[in-house]
Amino acid sequence: MEHGLSRKQLEELYLPPDNEFVIVDVPKMKFLMIDGEGNPEGEPSSRALRWLFAVLYPIKRIAKERMGRHFVEPPLEGLWWADDIADFVAGKRTN
Repeated sequence: MEHGLSRKQLEELYLPPDNEFVIVDVPKMKFLMIDGEGNPEGEPSSRALRWLFAVLYPIKRIAKERMGRHFVEPPLEGLWWADDIADFVAGKRTN
């Protein structure tokens, strides 16, 4: 990871408390990202996720071989929105 911190050291980012809201300072990091629209369970999203991991794993291997660095990929995250909040509340993922 760019910041040089382990997952254990960034536990507040990966495992926030579930009984309260907290403010955390997120260090500068680099991410792989997919931008899209529509149902996340559809074929375009599945294809994009396969691409994401096809890119990630060679990077991990090269980082370990050339730099002696091992990193654990963080869990996938999704950011969602809808132009009409009713669609969001109703779970109409294609909208």
